[in-house]
Amino acid sequence: MRLNVLALLATVFLLLVVATASALLLRLVQPQRRLQDFFRRLLAWWIVSSVMLVVVVAPPPAGSLLFAVLMLLAARECWQALWPVQPQLLLLALPWLLLGLLPLLVLLQRDDPASLLLFCWVVLLTQLNDIAQYFAGKAMGRHRIAPRLSPNKTWEGFCGGVVGSMLLSLLFTPRLLALTWPAALGFGLLVGSGGFAGDLLFSWFKRRAGIKDFGRLLPGQGGVLDRLDSLTCTAPLCVIYVLVLTGA
Repeated sequence: MRLNVLALLATVFLLLVVATASALLLRLVQPQRRLQDFFRRLLAWWIVSSVMLVVVVAPPPAGSLLFAVLMLLAARECWQALWPVQPQLLLLALPWLLLGLLPLLVLLQRDDPASLLLFCWVVLLTQLNDIAQYFAGKAMGRHRIAPRLSPNKTWEGFCGGVVGSMLLSLLFTPRLLALTWPAALGFGLLVGSGGFAGDLLFSWFKRRAGIKDFGRLLPGQGGVLDRLDSLTCTAPLCVIYVLVLTGA
């Protein structure tokens, strides 16, 4: 099981290497193409993946402590964004943020291979869902879901994320988490729909606060909270879903 965790992390970095090499090659072949936004996002994915690698491989309790620090950084960004303009929203935003990420912290504290694997797969598939939504929206996005709230989010992007998450889950979840293929499809559906819901909720918070991002720590993708917002929905949904099905 621990080998599965390491293999999953190795796959992530292999994909990042391939994506980086492909982007550099594309820039050499077609220098006129604008790839600045993609390179910023790629750098942010390298940073996020590296941090998650440290969280997972660090000896206990260092991993759970590091993730707790990330949660506090996200909470700090939320406080700084909402307190000056919409302090009443903190009554919803902060509990949602901390309680939504709590299942991931619990998985790290359990410090067993199955829990680490579930942690990695929830985080990875949620990030892949965000990526699938981004590229599907860029390529096919025509019909906006909530123009005033988040003008870049489209039905095409949402469907692309859900379909992509379900396909990836169908391919890998049975092997990683020992779920049946119908349960794996349900896992992917929870990631696709829950990730979108979490992202949209915090987009609403940002809209009420009059800001584009919660922070500037990650180039092209805002702050810590901008990377964790989708997980506030996918983490509790997926962890409870797997625990109920497996009885773990």
